[in-house]
Amino acid sequence: MRKLRDISEDEMIATFLQTEFHSSRFHQSIAELMQKDRIDPQVVEAPDLSSTRENALRRTLLGVYRGYG
Repeated sequence: MRKLRDISEDEMIATFLQTEFHSSRFHQSIAELMQKDRIDPQVVEAPDLSSTRENALRRTLLGVYRGYG
């Protein structure tokens, strides 16, 4: 593995969720949680890292989904 650059925790969470959201194995679980909590899929598919609200939604989603935090 080669380190390319440092990233923020918010970017790590967004990238992790985005990758798993697009996987056939995990998509359904994440989509169901997002639908239940009425989270727009764009929050994961096209994350706005400058949005405090979106970052909080993603952090909460990852906490529920994977026990993060």
